[in-house]
Amino acid sequence: MTEIEALLDGYNVGAACQALRDHLEVLTNWYIRRSRTRFWAGEPAALDTLWTVLETVTRAAAPLLPLTTEAIWRGLTGGASVHLEDWPDVSDWPDEQELAGAMDLVRSVCSTALGLRKAHQLRV
Repeated sequence: MTEIEALLDGYNVGAACQALRDHLEVLTNWYIRRSRTRFWAGEPAALDTLWTVLETVTRAAAPLLPLTTEAIWRGLTGGASVHLEDWPDVSDWPDEQELAGAMDLVRSVCSTALGLRKAHQLRV
């Protein structure tokens, strides 16, 4: 979220939108898709993590997607308006650079393998 904040502070809205899109792609294609069974099982840690991420992303996306984030915010929190909330502060979140780097590598390998499968018309 700090990347989006820095881009918006520099009036680089296009890059901020792209950063948000990249973040949401990783969230949906890698975290949510890979954790479905944990959500279906009602695992509290998985659900709490997902709620925290959605709540934070909704606040960060509010300047870029005002109406959409308003609907998500009300459904997620029941709060009055996302636009009345403070910008998300993620500075106290754990900073796991080694884990993030390893996951970036895994995503890259999987994307490359999927590309090769498509190129050779192999089923997933």
